[in-house]
Amino acid sequence: MREAAQKADNQGSLFADGEHSGFRLKRLEIFNWGIYDKNIWCLAAGGRNTLLVGDIGSGKSTLADAIVTLLVPPRKIIYNRAAGGEFRERTLLSYVRGEYKSQKNALDNRGKPVCLREAGTYSVILVSFFNEGYGQHVTLAQVFWLVGDDIRRFYVVAQSDLTIKGQFTDFDGEMAKLKKRISSLPDMFVTDHFSEYSSKFRNLFGLPSEKALELFFQTVSMKQVASLNDFVREHMIVPSDSADKIDDLRKHYENLTRAHELVQKAKAQLQLLQPIVANCVNYEKAVCEVADIEVCRQVL
Repeated sequence: MREAAQKADNQGSLFADGEHSGFRLKRLEIFNWGIYDKNIWCLAAGGRNTLLVGDIGSGKSTLADAIVTLLVPPRKIIYNRAAGGEFRERTLLSYVRGEYKSQKNALDNRGKPVCLREAGTYSVILVSFFNEGYGQHVTLAQVFWLVGDDIRRFYVVAQSDLTIKGQFTDFDGEMAKLKKRISSLPDMFVTDHFSEYSSKFRNLFGLPSEKALELFFQTVSMKQVASLNDFVREHMIVPSDSADKIDDLRKHYENLTRAHELVQKAKAQLQLLQPIVANCVNYEKAVCEVADIEVCRQVL
C-alpha cells in the first residue's frame, strides 16, 4: 500500500483525460486504528475504483469503518457491518485501543479484551479527496485520544492535501498544542462538533443534506435488498414535511373560503341597501322641490 501511495503522489495530476470530475477518494491514511498499530498505513485509491481483498480478520472492514467514521454521524454508526457484524460487536473505543482478541480470566471465566494501545497514545484517520476537473483538494481527518476509558477527539476539514506524517506527528504529546498548531494552518477548519464538521465538508462537496451520506453508509454493508421500493424511499429520497405543508394549505384555503364568504355577504347586504339608498335620494329630491314651491308660493 505504501508503494502505491508513493506512486500516486508522484503522478502529480492523477488524470490527464479530464473525465474524472467530482471529488474522488485519492488516499486513506490511518495511524493507531484497530489492528493497524504504530506505523502510518496508507491505501492509495488514486481516484479510481479500488478492490480491497484479504483473508478474514486481515483488516478490510477496519479500513471501511475508518471511512465510515469520517463521513457518518457517530450516533448512526454500527461498526463492522461490512463484514455482517451486529451492533456493539466493535466500537470506537475498541478501534482506538486496538482490541484484537479476547482473553478469559481464570477466576471468573469472563473474556477480557486484549489491546495494542493504552492511555497516552493517540489515533488519526484521514482521507484525501481530489477533484481532477477543478484541481481541488479536500482532506478530512479525525484525531482521537484516551482519557481513562473516555475518548476525546477533534475534527479537521482542509481545502488542501494533508498527510498524517506532515501535519499530525512530531509534537510533544500535548493534544491541545497539536490542535492549536493545525488550526493555525491556512484553509483549515477545526472543531469539536461533528455537526459543524459535517456541514463544512458537505458544503465543499456540494451535498445539501445528509441523505447521500446515509445512502453511503447503507451501501457499505449492503448484502441484499428485500424491497427496492422501500430502500429507495428510506435511503434515497429526502424526506419532506408534506403533512405540515398540506395543513398550511388547508388553513390558507379555509381562510380564503371565509374571506370569500364575508365578501359575498357584504355584497348581499349592499344589494339589500340599494332600495333604501334610492328612496333617500328621491326623498331629498322631493324635499328640495317642496322648498322651491314654498318659496314660489310666498313670492306669489
